[in-house]
Amino acid sequence: MIAKVCERGQDVAGLIYYLFRASPTHENPRFVAGFDEPDRLGVVAATTPVLHGPTPSGDSASSVSGEPEGLDDAASAGEQRLDLAEVIRQLQQPVKAAGMRPSDMPVYHVVLATKQDTGDGEVPDRVLTDAEYRKVAEDALTSVGLINDAKGRSDVRWVAVRHDDHHVHVVVTMAREDGTRAYVGNDFWKLGKVARDAEKRLGLVRTGQRDSTAVKRPTRAENELAQREGWSEPTRVKLRREVQVAAAGAADLGGFFEQLQSAGLMVKHRYSTTNIGQVTGYSVADPTRLDKDQQPIYFSGGSLAADLTLPKLRHRFVDPRGTTEDSTTPPAATPRAAHQRRTPVDREQLWQQSLSAARSAAEEIREFASTDPTRAADAAWAAADFLRATSRMVEGRRGGALSEAAEHYDRAAREAWARPPAPTCAGQGLRQAASLMLAAQLLRGNETKQLLLLLAQLAVLTDAVVRLREEQDRRTQASAARRAAEQLRDEHRSRAEALQRLQVGGPARSTGPRRSRDWLVDNSEERAPSTGTPGRPASPPRSR
Repeated sequence: MIAKVCERGQDVAGLIYYLFRASPTHENPRFVAGFDEPDRLGVVAATTPVLHGPTPSGDSASSVSGEPEGLDDAASAGEQRLDLAEVIRQLQQPVKAAGMRPSDMPVYHVVLATKQDTGDGEVPDRVLTDAEYRKVAEDALTSVGLINDAKGRSDVRWVAVRHDDHHVHVVVTMAREDGTRAYVGNDFWKLGKVARDAEKRLGLVRTGQRDSTAVKRPTRAENELAQREGWSEPTRVKLRREVQVAAAGAADLGGFFEQLQSAGLMVKHRYSTTNIGQVTGYSVADPTRLDKDQQPIYFSGGSLAADLTLPKLRHRFVDPRGTTEDSTTPPAATPRAAHQRRTPVDREQLWQQSLSAARSAAEEIREFASTDPTRAADAAWAAADFLRATSRMVEGRRGGALSEAAEHYDRAAREAWARPPAPTCAGQGLRQAASLMLAAQLLRGNETKQLLLLLAQLAVLTDAVVRLREEQDRRTQASAARRAAEQLRDEHRSRAEALQRLQVGGPARSTGPRRSRDWLVDNSEERAPSTGTPGRPASPPRSR
């Protein structure tokens, strides 16, 4: 069950008329609960509604023919006779007594919804009765202190309106019966607990706890801007991915900022107002994406993801042996390992180190999943960096199946409330391997077998994280890791079958451009202009 707190409103009359108006999204709207008995609220069993008093347009009911559009269907379906004007009048009485104005936002609105059948194969919730919804609504308002207050304060006035089999609207006017104003605090979390309790009591599908592990979604304005400009994705999503990759490929803050600039992003530092020269934060922007005033759109690290703030990044670079970076000045850029040419021996060592790091991390997570989950948390967090580095090395910025797996795994990696876990050797091993993979830049055509071994080990690693999150009863994170593991196995199977078909066919080595296996190893991406062959790094200039 989901308990959604909507934005506070000004006009309870408009909301009540809206909720009782039949529409494709308002199927069979009907009254199910309220602060008083239904007959005292103007709700009686009947087949058609009646209206008394002014309508939303200001006209009297006698001056208009019938009710607002859709009310006939709504009331006849629910077999209720509704005096909406009387319901609204009683809801507004405490508000007027408290002297509240529309600018005080006196309307509190909560939606309680169960899981519907979305056609994705998942089992939906059973249909709750009106009495069961009434109990959940009363528990929700009690939890935030609006009714049955433990401090003895008088109740507020409220009604619950049901629209279909799977959700109900709870409308509250934020003034108590004694004429004092009502306030709520921390209602988001309190209502979440009510929803979890209702799932257990009513036998509904268990949903994940609210733990701040999800990233911040693009706003409606950001989505509309991307659509108008023809961008494939909102700026927030693109910047978050680039910042995450930069963090995965850096060994310290200096390397992190240098990689952001190398990726073509604009970086601004935020400085302390008390300690001169100390960097306390940062923000990034894509110079190719501008707002209506032709200015870059900057996002702070914390607005992209909870683990991308500067303090969390500093914690990421902590050595498990106890040393850490303490920078009070703008971090200096460090040389990029990507500028170093790697021999075949170096690349073979890279694959061996990556496999060893993934294997060690999986073993540590399985060992402590049920006994001491905190000791496995850092390896689960670092696995996100490792998976992002692998996807960028194989698929580039264009993305693909591995990039999608990394996106799905992202939520499973974080600890609850964005708390950074204590660093471990297994986690640092994954981060070092991720940095080396990003430094290698591109996957070569003769490294497909090494990639298959790594994909198999990554699937084992994500399976271990699934078990870890299940042991912690974090269902949403376990589901995210499970989906990533399935995608990794599908990608492993697809590439293995393609390699087998190529080997069985046994074609002679081509003397032309080496493109016969490029579809097995997709390296094309949106990189900076280069004079090299597409899909390969540019060759160094020859000395004359």
